[in-house]
Amino acid sequence: MSPDSYIADVRVWSTVLPADLINDWQYIDITRSHPFYNNLIGYWKMNEASSSVLKDYSNTGANLTYTGTASRPLLSDILNPSSQDIRLATPGLIDHSFRIMTWMGIRVDYQTWGLDGKVWSGN
Repeated sequence: MSPDSYIADVRVWSTVLPADLINDWQYIDITRSHPFYNNLIGYWKMNEASSSVLKDYSNTGANLTYTGTASRPLLSDILNPSSQDIRLATPGLIDHSFRIMTWMGIRVDYQTWGLDGKVWSGN
């Protein structure tokens, strides 16, 4: 069974980034001007039009190779954006953080921690 999922713009850092910096850069390509660029250990835009290699745009150069087939639909086919800011039509990073922590087995107290993402918890 193949999952029907969408993933793009995966960034892995060797340090914790300040929340305001994450917010400022969340929809922008990472460049050498990023204050923590030297801490970037993996950056996969996942926007390749074809091939089975996902290019790593960090200094690590850890390209990912996968087997099977993957389709890359146009963003407009997924989100059907209107004249509104496209950032408003995508899940916020705080929602993803909640999901990632639960996948890692971390007990998340989203209310005490001030996190959103309750929609992922089913509570």
